[in-house]
Amino acid sequence: MRRFVSVLWFILVVFPAFPQEAPRYRLTPTTLFTSLDGGAAWQEHPLPAHLYPLTTLTWDRTDPHTLILATQHELLLTRDAGLTWKTLDLRGPLNASTHIRALALTGSSTLLAGTSFDGLFRSRDGGLTWEEVPLPEELPFYLGGGFHEEVAGIAPLEDGIAILLGFGKGAYLLPSGPPSPRPIPNPVPIERRFPEWGLDLQKILIQGEVLILPDETLITPVVRTEGKDPQRTRRTEKASGKHAIYLRSPLATPEHLPRYIELLERHGFNAVVIDFKDENGSLRYESSIPLARAMGAVRPLFDARTLIETLHAHGIYVIARLPVFKDKALALYDGGTYAFLDRKTGKPWGVFRTYTDEKTGETRTEQVEFWVDPYNEEVRAYNAAIAEEVASLGVDEIQFDYIRFPSDGDTSTLTSRYKRPQETPTDALIAFLSEVRERISVPISLDVFGFNATSRMSYLGQDITRLWPYIDVLCPMYYPSHYSRAFLPHLSYLERARWIYRESTLRAREMTEGQILIRPYVQTFLIGGERNFEEETYYTYFRLQIQGLIEAQAGGFTCWNASGNYYMIPPDFTLRPPESASAARLD
Repeated sequence: MRRFVSVLWFILVVFPAFPQEAPRYRLTPTTLFTSLDGGAAWQEHPLPAHLYPLTTLTWDRTDPHTLILATQHELLLTRDAGLTWKTLDLRGPLNASTHIRALALTGSSTLLAGTSFDGLFRSRDGGLTWEEVPLPEELPFYLGGGFHEEVAGIAPLEDGIAILLGFGKGAYLLPSGPPSPRPIPNPVPIERRFPEWGLDLQKILIQGEVLILPDETLITPVVRTEGKDPQRTRRTEKASGKHAIYLRSPLATPEHLPRYIELLERHGFNAVVIDFKDENGSLRYESSIPLARAMGAVRPLFDARTLIETLHAHGIYVIARLPVFKDKALALYDGGTYAFLDRKTGKPWGVFRTYTDEKTGETRTEQVEFWVDPYNEEVRAYNAAIAEEVASLGVDEIQFDYIRFPSDGDTSTLTSRYKRPQETPTDALIAFLSEVRERISVPISLDVFGFNATSRMSYLGQDITRLWPYIDVLCPMYYPSHYSRAFLPHLSYLERARWIYRESTLRAREMTEGQILIRPYVQTFLIGGERNFEEETYYTYFRLQIQGLIEAQAGGFTCWNASGNYYMIPPDFTLRPPESASAARLD
């Protein structure tokens, strides 16, 4: 395979001839290790960086030279213990955002692949074609709305397939015949860490948790981080226990700010999220960044230092929200140099809407969303400079929103002029966050789509399993109204809200290895059919979201209402004491 040429010369030196002894293997997120002497010595085989992280592997029990290695999104096959590699195409059956979580190979051609939310797949011809293995369309196997439970481990048995569901949802035997799946009683989770042990033909040994069955092993390829980063610990301690409301920049002016300070104090909240930059790319404080001034993006609405001092005087933690890649000013500047390109028109890409005049019948088309290209280094540097400048003003935390690729419009025509070979959307986001992390010392928080924290996925680049090392707080927007009504159909609409906040927060904590805070946004607005809710109903809706967060031990929350009208917060709702989410009064 052409892209492995840079590393295969090294492997050829290690294996000058076809291995004579059955190899043993072990795996880290970046490296495959092989041993030809029963595990006495191990040879390291780093693979190209664009494949990281490596997640799991399996091999042919009758021919251990045949090995299949999984990255998050593709499979790599070798039949000569690593001398040469071939990519197995899974793009057909799998959602492009799903993660490959488990593998099992029986014989030389039958392969099973478990995914993070697409279910279980089987190939009977060595990976050339794939079919879905039917799973029950009910809990715990299927959440609804197109989301399966994670298949974290697989073991083919004589009487069926044993699978381990992710996030502690149990192990089950899928019989070959018609009976329904049955639970496997008393599974034994065992945690191991590299380099304490290696892989052999009897046990699949890998970082993370494994489930031991009689004569079989299921894999949960969870890569764990050893220890705590002292600097991150300091930052997360500072950011912990914050309960906030969101304010658009016009509402943070002296005219409006006092009533929001009163609202915070009345409910026992202790933080506020304020736009220092908005989705139009306007900087709402007095910035000295040359590019911002050159394109007319500096449009102050408040004196930043006075605002921060006022809020601090009331004991309020100040979070500066900075939309990143949704930026009208930068997208239009310099003839669209920094925008995505539309491959059909050759012009800057955007999201357009067509409107019809009810009186005249005339139509007009307008661009309603403007996006800049995250692959562009100047775009990333510009936004990193804004974060550094805002941090220097004295805010307590920098929060990035719209740190993703576009979801609306005709994304099939979207292309980048700056993308490097093998670079992924997540790579671009990591490049930005790593640059910011080097430039500022205050906590960094990151807003993500809610379902990007409910299942492992890479949708729009927001792969939290790869992004979390660069941040301190994850802020999923779990708004229940934004999930399909087919998601968790067995629950009432209100109870579903509680499940989403509790279960998704627990999952996000696991996906980020407990290393950072999970501080979700709480839906404090009504949309669609919710507008018909009576007052007591939407008060209950709000309380159930908070209750779910408390049960999951979230690191705080932020109430979101773009209009600043926080009517959904019950008048008697309070937090006692303000620093402890577990003390929320829900009655």
